[in-house]
Amino acid sequence: MKALDIKVLTDEYADKYEKYVCSRKDSLMYWSLKYRKMLTDFLGDESEYLIAVDADDHVIGCLPIFYRKDRDYGVVANSLPYYGSHGGVLADDEGVRNFLLDEYIHHVRAKSCVASTIVGSPLANYDELYRKKLDPTYIDERIELMTYFPYSDELTADETLMSKYHYKVRNVIRKAVKNNIEVKLDHSTETVEFLYNTHRENMVAVGGLPKEKRFFEMINTCYEAGLDYDIYVAYMQGVKIAAMLVFYFNGTVEYYTPAIVSEYRNYQPLSLMIYIAMQDAMKKGMEKWNWGGTGLTQTSLYTFKSRWGTTETRYYYYTKIWDENILKVDRKDILQRFSNYYVYPFNQVNVDD
Repeated sequence: MKALDIKVLTDEYADKYEKYVCSRKDSLMYWSLKYRKMLTDFLGDESEYLIAVDADDHVIGCLPIFYRKDRDYGVVANSLPYYGSHGGVLADDEGVRNFLLDEYIHHVRAKSCVASTIVGSPLANYDELYRKKLDPTYIDERIELMTYFPYSDELTADETLMSKYHYKVRNVIRKAVKNNIEVKLDHSTETVEFLYNTHRENMVAVGGLPKEKRFFEMINTCYEAGLDYDIYVAYMQGVKIAAMLVFYFNGTVEYYTPAIVSEYRNYQPLSLMIYIAMQDAMKKGMEKWNWGGTGLTQTSLYTFKSRWGTTETRYYYYTKIWDENILKVDRKDILQRFSNYYVYPFNQVNVDD
């Protein structure tokens, strides 16, 4: 391996960094500088993006870190924060990965972090390395499902996709078509408002935590519609009944936020939107559709995603507790002080410990 240096990313290396991330088949949007800007603007937190640079001044690896500092409880590091954003190392070889992880540990310790978490990638299995280098206090498992698009020309994209799906998916798509549901692209302020409101209602109904309104309002300022993201809207008799936000990056479509008006759920607007969005993505040259993380107990969600011709992988949250006093803090307080950050898996820690 060539001699290398580990640096904190500056504007001097921004172009080289972005080109490196885009050159890798195992990268996702979460490593991109646009995503960093969105997280920075939204969270308002400090970040350090570590880069490995070889003797020829080429970027050959990277590892992003965000920090949340609380005056009472200390600093928490995530790679990366916000709804399970993937992070960790992208690197050319094992040696570079080792150097980056050593530097990661040095940085989180220098910040006096009370807890640090790396969210692994579903496209690169470094589980053994993370366990060895990070010596995690807790490991939390997730399922990731991907639909890899089949090769097809534009004329047969619909047929080749349909052939990958479970017959129940094909049936509900046909049901949506028979119900005369129309699907359109719409990036207007009104549609963003509809997406947020419907998403919020859906999440509250199942006891989930909705994304904040400000996040949706920032999308247009950080990304370009049609290039970086799209919002699909389903209509029934001219009425908006569902919407779906997807992001595009480096050949991958991120299935990010679906939302359905509850009384129209049985008409299957979401399935039709997904089907049409997948066809559009293939025309854009996208290679795969990332369904996002699914918890081991989310059986209904897993069943829905798995029927779209998916390939299954696993990824993990690797959490190191540096100060056990953080485990004694009331969990409601943690959720408030460290909102949008992963501190530790509540289900693995006894409240009385």
